[in-house]
Amino acid sequence: MFVRANDVKDILKVSKSMGYKVIRTLNTELEDKGFLTVQGRIPIEYLCERYMLDEEEVKAFMNKK
Repeated sequence: MFVRANDVKDILKVSKSMGYKVIRTLNTELEDKGFLTVQGRIPIEYLCERYMLDEEEVKAFMNKK
């Protein structure tokens, strides 16, 4: 499941521009590891891993939206 800047904004409680910055940073990390990325989107699993979030809670939050 991929999330966009608006989702990152809501999950991390940051501004939308910071959401874009987070996505760019995480996508760069993934590219450095050899993964293909989608501009403007990030796998929710990787977002949770890097920000030490409970993946199940985040997915539940996303389903409520």
